[in-house]
Amino acid sequence: MNLERVVIPLLSFNRSGGVRSVLGVAGGLAAKNINVRLYAPSYAPVPSSEINPAVELVTVDSGGPARKLRYVFKLISALARERGLFLATGYKTPLYIHLSQLAAGRRARVVSLIQSYEPLTHIRYGTQPAVVKPLLHAVAKIGYRLPAHRIAVSEFVAGRVGTRRISDVINPGIAQEFTALIPRGENEAGAGDNTSDGAGAGKFTAGFFPPVGPVKGIRYAVEAARLLGGAGAGVDFLVYDVDYPTAGLPGYVERYSKRGGPRSIIGFYRACDVFVYPSLAEGFGLPPLEAMACGTPVVVTDSGGVRDYAVDGKNCILVQPGSAQAIAGAIKQIKTDRHNSNIFA
Repeated sequence: MNLERVVIPLLSFNRSGGVRSVLGVAGGLAAKNINVRLYAPSYAPVPSSEINPAVELVTVDSGGPARKLRYVFKLISALARERGLFLATGYKTPLYIHLSQLAAGRRARVVSLIQSYEPLTHIRYGTQPAVVKPLLHAVAKIGYRLPAHRIAVSEFVAGRVGTRRISDVINPGIAQEFTALIPRGENEAGAGDNTSDGAGAGKFTAGFFPPVGPVKGIRYAVEAARLLGGAGAGVDFLVYDVDYPTAGLPGYVERYSKRGGPRSIIGFYRACDVFVYPSLAEGFGLPPLEAMACGTPVVVTDSGGVRDYAVDGKNCILVQPGSAQAIAGAIKQIKTDRHNSNIFA
């Protein structure tokens, strides 16, 4: 296949793992001297440092009322002028790409990167009005049926979409900055080998990410914090708020940005004696894997895509989604075993 240009339309920029993965793919292609053009709306900028300088970023002006709808129409018009291979991400972009190429009288060449089962993660657990959810569900289903080379990020996603529609299952890899931290030798997984800043005499820190939507289940981690605080369990809770809003979180959850020391995500994982990932549904779920690489024990919900790497009692404690009591119990279990260097042996 001639890769004279790879065109990647995005509907928004945010700091989610999915967007990070797409930017990583774009940068990797550009590093191989492939012309990569990335489309994004003007109302959702990200720092340019997160994008490989070799990637051409096209910002589409789409301000004012109904800005998202304006962006869709402008995006389809811009894509109609493009030739090359299209990388579709998200459940709406396959349809927009095919509409653009149909308008141009061409057949679209599409690779569709499916990072989650969107009818579950983005629609059922989404914040859209209930009246539009059936339409969005139909759009997602259409996207899974349009001609494309489809790549799923996990066996869970492949099974939900339909394995016959999936060309490849490719797990997203964690960044080299994390793989470089994995110990070599007997304690290969690094679990229980955490030299966290939070591990001090009488101090035990459980960390999690801030709320970025209902599907992430952060309210259950917050409720677990309340339960453990009320029980006098001696657990401090820490949220990674660097460049993330934390409005609505209770005051007893400490903000990582207010601590001294490194403000990096690795510094955060290492400041935790346990990392909590309470998602209700995941396509893959990179953060628990990153925390494991840092040597931090993990409590993760059995949320779908994590099954490709999470093994209960081996490299994590796996709990049922939507249960603050289960999360609190797992945290207490790890706290009890914190001095055991082989927590998950």
